[in-house]
Amino acid sequence: MLPCQPEGDGSQCAAQFVAEFGRRAFRRPLTPTEQTTYSGLFSQGAGLYPEGTPFEQGIRFIIEAMLQSGHFLYRVELSDSVDSGKVIPLAGYELASRLSYLLWGSMPDDALLAAAEAGELDTAEGVEAQARRLLDSPKAEAPVADFHRQWLELDKVDNLQKNTDLYPEFNKALAHAMREETQRFVRHVVFELEGDYAALLTAPVTFVNAELAALYGLQGQFGAEFTEAALDPQKRAGILTQPSFLATHAYQSMSSPIFRGAFVQKQILCTPPPPPPGGIDPNLPPLGDDIVTTRDQVEAHTQQDPYCAGCHKGIINPPGFAFEHYDALGKWRDLDNGAPVDASGEAVSGSWLLSFTDAVDMVGQIGESANGTRCYLTNWFRYGYGRDVAPIDRCTIDALDAELAASGYNIKELLVSLTLTRTFRFRAVEE
Repeated sequence: MLPCQPEGDGSQCAAQFVAEFGRRAFRRPLTPTEQTTYSGLFSQGAGLYPEGTPFEQGIRFIIEAMLQSGHFLYRVELSDSVDSGKVIPLAGYELASRLSYLLWGSMPDDALLAAAEAGELDTAEGVEAQARRLLDSPKAEAPVADFHRQWLELDKVDNLQKNTDLYPEFNKALAHAMREETQRFVRHVVFELEGDYAALLTAPVTFVNAELAALYGLQGQFGAEFTEAALDPQKRAGILTQPSFLATHAYQSMSSPIFRGAFVQKQILCTPPPPPPGGIDPNLPPLGDDIVTTRDQVEAHTQQDPYCAGCHKGIINPPGFAFEHYDALGKWRDLDNGAPVDASGEAVSGSWLLSFTDAVDMVGQIGESANGTRCYLTNWFRYGYGRDVAPIDRCTIDALDAELAASGYNIKELLVSLTLTRTFRFRAVEE
């Protein structure tokens, strides 16, 4: 870590270390006062530790102090010059941190810090050039994976349990494969295909190992390694027909149209249904002469009470019924308890009435819809800016939505666009 070889008492080398290490730790050059303060700690470190030379102890003391500073632990933004728009433009180093933590999930590299020092981030064109450079790096894959992990609730896979009497093929290795499949698929769409939102929801390809290939019913030779595989486009389309979603939004022994439908409304369409009232009976009625399929059970359970039917009949249940061709593990089925599956329906999302025949039809319409794309953008806004959307953000999201709709909602272009908004490049006068 040392940029020099210490000579004499080592204070000159320590001062050089303070300047270079501090620039990386604080993601900006140190002020003269900070340089003096941290260089002064060098002589105080000797004798504080049971091992190391006096020089090593002094450097250790500097490092410990810097890594406890708020300037290391937080992204500090102290720019205070108000422009004509009554907002404060962020300084180059502050923008460099915003860029790197959005697109890399980590600190700026030397090239980005150099761009900040040269004033290249003072313009939208300079910010865009650096954003594109960062997105071309493999480091950009981590934040994209993290966003989709949260958005798709992939962490639920880690605690997934199934009735092994009904699903003897289920084990932890298969659950891990489900998660890996979705992560590889997202990386493929965003970085290899440089695809758009529609591709994320509709591409009939995936990545499988032997266990997942068996679950999909794929023919061919598959081993422990994941390989790309084409799926039947009449049965599978994108992330919402993958087992990582279908299995985690189901019961241990049966599918759950309610879990799946509520997820679609909340995460995919940004129209979350209200929470259920207290004291409800969560148990579905037993199968019988008039109640044969899971769909029959859910309809009988949720549409008897007008209060429950208000949300379930048109909002929650229909998008969940679209996935009834997939059992609790995500395997395709034509029959449910011996009766033909009915996956058709009409769902209401805000002012949109969506009619579909099955899940592939439904996700295809969502992938091409303004409702789906705007919700995806809104979720990225929340993730990228680290906060929920406020009413004042509506103009920003409207402008981004119009711009991205014109370009086909390419996902990498969405990320670049997030870095060019006034919300990203400026801060309010009063926080």
